[in-house]
Amino acid sequence: MKFDTAPAPDHFVLQFLELEGAAVEDSGDVIEAILPEKLVDSLQTPEHIVIDRTGQKESEYSATFGSALLDRMAALACNVIPVLSCDLHFHYLKKQGFDNLIAERFSFLGAVAKVENPAEIRMPYMILTCRYLAQSDEQKEGIVSLAFQMESGAYVPEMSEMFDTAEKRYYSRKNEFKDPELINKIIRFAKKPLERIIHEEIDSFQDSMDRRFRRDVESLEQYYSSLRAEMETSLERTGLSDSLIADRKEKIALLPFELEQKKADLFKKYTIRVSIRPCAVIRISSPAVRIPCSLSIGKAKKNLPLIYNPTTKNLDPLVCEGCGESIMSVRFCKNLHVLCDDCARNHLKCGA
Repeated sequence: MKFDTAPAPDHFVLQFLELEGAAVEDSGDVIEAILPEKLVDSLQTPEHIVIDRTGQKESEYSATFGSALLDRMAALACNVIPVLSCDLHFHYLKKQGFDNLIAERFSFLGAVAKVENPAEIRMPYMILTCRYLAQSDEQKEGIVSLAFQMESGAYVPEMSEMFDTAEKRYYSRKNEFKDPELINKIIRFAKKPLERIIHEEIDSFQDSMDRRFRRDVESLEQYYSSLRAEMETSLERTGLSDSLIADRKEKIALLPFELEQKKADLFKKYTIRVSIRPCAVIRISSPAVRIPCSLSIGKAKKNLPLIYNPTTKNLDPLVCEGCGESIMSVRFCKNLHVLCDDCARNHLKCGA
């Protein structure tokens, strides 16, 4: 019987040092390394170190579980968003039948679509995995994954669901998530679908906090109503001095303000604050088919490239030029911008 085991910690140490740019020599029981200046500061070690792989030698540095060096390396590794690159491979790529697929996938209002010469290409995609934390009087956390076509920014939810079924080869490139232009692009593509998905994820949590807020407000209103009635009744007692009556009336007058302040405090207590942190990125290079599509819109013509995605076995959505949403129901203004229903109705792209 064969059992799979996790890699030993010394293998992690070797990979970590190599990825961080250290000059490494594996000498069997020990690992010798010359560290770059940045790593010297982070690991709090000399530039040249000898690391015991076995835990049996008298060495200041060890690659065994529980060692201070391994803990510092693990902490540094966890502070970096892991990025993998991946090439997809398909033994068969669809070459025809795109007319029917376009008719099933898209609705072009007032336009007639005609397919021209499809061409095989490679298309960049990305799967972004994020951790969210929703905090209120309680908290809820979870992980969501979103897949995008990196050329247009189209959100392709089916791709993350079907990604595991594709034949693939992984490889790693250091520092490829430090490109500011790439990061800004990802933020722009991910913002709206991420907000929508997390809203759906925490919907029941939001309902629970709303119910508790309404319950506590109702209890608070009943308390202040009873308190007001009690204080007003006390004014009917005989023998009260004018100053005491004036003082109680002043307190009664302040009750509505106190109630509103308590409600505001409850609102803050049950307001949900959501934080989102990227956890992992998979950059994907996939075979695809670019389908030039000629659209006749009245007397006007528009060329619109569509992309067949072999992972989803469907066409990627288009992107509204007004709001950036991924769409299958496509409208056009008189300047032939690709728009969703709302943007076409409100002329958000150009006012046409």
